[in-house]
Amino acid sequence: MPDRSVGVQGAVITGFLDLEAVKSSRDLSLFDCRFLQEPDLDDAELGGVYLPGCALPGLRADRLKTERNLHLRNGFHATGEVTLRGARITGQFDCTKGRLENPGGVALDCNGLQVGSDVFLRDGFHATGEVNFIGARITGQLDCIKGRFENPGGMALNCDGLKVGADVFLRDGFHAEGLVNLTRAHVQGHLDCQEGRFDSGLAAEGLRVEAALFWCGLAGFSGPLDFDDAHLGRLCDDRESWRGAKPLYLSGFRYERLDSGMSVAERLTWLSRKAERRITPAIDKILDHDGNTRLDQPPFIRGANRKQCDPQPYTQLAKVLREQGVTQGAARLLEERDKRVRRASYHRAMAAQDGTWRAGWAAQLATLMRPVNGLFGAVFGFGHRPGRAIYWVLGLWIFATLLYAQVWAVDQMAPESAIVLTSADWITAVEGYEDNPTGPLPLALWKGSPAAQDYETFQPMLYALDVFIPLDALGQEAAWAPSPVRGNWGAFGFWAKPALQVAGWIITAVGAAAVAGLVGRKD
Repeated sequence: MPDRSVGVQGAVITGFLDLEAVKSSRDLSLFDCRFLQEPDLDDAELGGVYLPGCALPGLRADRLKTERNLHLRNGFHATGEVTLRGARITGQFDCTKGRLENPGGVALDCNGLQVGSDVFLRDGFHATGEVNFIGARITGQLDCIKGRFENPGGMALNCDGLKVGADVFLRDGFHAEGLVNLTRAHVQGHLDCQEGRFDSGLAAEGLRVEAALFWCGLAGFSGPLDFDDAHLGRLCDDRESWRGAKPLYLSGFRYERLDSGMSVAERLTWLSRKAERRITPAIDKILDHDGNTRLDQPPFIRGANRKQCDPQPYTQLAKVLREQGVTQGAARLLEERDKRVRRASYHRAMAAQDGTWRAGWAAQLATLMRPVNGLFGAVFGFGHRPGRAIYWVLGLWIFATLLYAQVWAVDQMAPESAIVLTSADWITAVEGYEDNPTGPLPLALWKGSPAAQDYETFQPMLYALDVFIPLDALGQEAAWAPSPVRGNWGAFGFWAKPALQVAGWIITAVGAAAVAGLVGRKD
């Protein structure tokens, strides 16, 4: 034992050890001692305090100051509260293999504790009751590897406002049976939860981790998970580690980088599980003449109480994915975000109806815009995936090609030239058909005339393209038209033509605007 120590081993101390406000540069070293009364070290200033293997009914050490370490380790056992409120430990605070018991209360109270090195609550450390590090300052690391924290129905580990200058390890056998509270905590290094087990949730609102959060490979998680307004340097996670979180709060959750094997589809599932506020109707119920709630409530009341949509988590994830080169995944996320935002906007407008004309007009406008928004999302991905319009163009082009090829095959097209329609050959063909209505149609009779040989040849693919794309540059639309009076296929082609033209105008114009970022895309 060093000369600077005052040491006792294996003693049974039946009296009251009172070192309140004692000042000494020597260490207090008591090994494997048994106390019948809790020692009092309040306001003491000592070189170091070493109590390995000691058994005691509690320990009071508020505002204790040590020039070196505080060891409550290797079999240390307290059956009452250990208080270190406002204490200052220049060296390490080591509770490795310590046992603290205060069921239903605070087992270890380190409110405002300052530690100049590391804190070890690991390798068999076991606390029954709350472990409190509110507002504590730890210059080194907080190591809880293989530590067990039990406080069912309460907080197992309360680190509200904790500041740690290095890493925090809640991993490799860490087990919390009670809420772990990291609200407003600030970790300069990593926060590593791999192989940790959280039985009652994690509160991390406003948490700041300068390096990485390892939220992957968890041994188990259940209960609420709150990352509202948390900020991470890097997020390393996997799908399974999020699975038990219910509810999941991600509003304002920010991270600079992602290191994960999760797919975009898994990310969408992750974000779809986040908690949202509910839409409250302007009129919560309608009463009948007897004052009873009507069962046949109008749809805007029955459909209310739907989820709002906080777009920030989608925007945040899309931003990081885009910066990491996953541009298509980012676009898919932003499309899903806009779909949910517009859906929530519709439900808010419906729920806001209160009998005034202004709210009613807003609801009608929202109803009219719903199919427009649906088409905008389906064709252009709300401006984030304008390339999707190419598939629609190809689909409509193929449809129009097949349609007008069939109309031509049954001879229900007609020349669009006034010269041809007034020519002797065409008039003869029409008269021949009128004389024999069950015979060939005028087009079939006219095809064999000399004038038909020199007329614009019908090409169904080019005709469909000329109809759909608003340029009229191929000459097919100007030369031919489906006849609405020669049969069903002609009538169908005739009435489909303006619909295809309108679709072409809309897709072309909106597609160009979406590519330019003039509509939809704001990110």
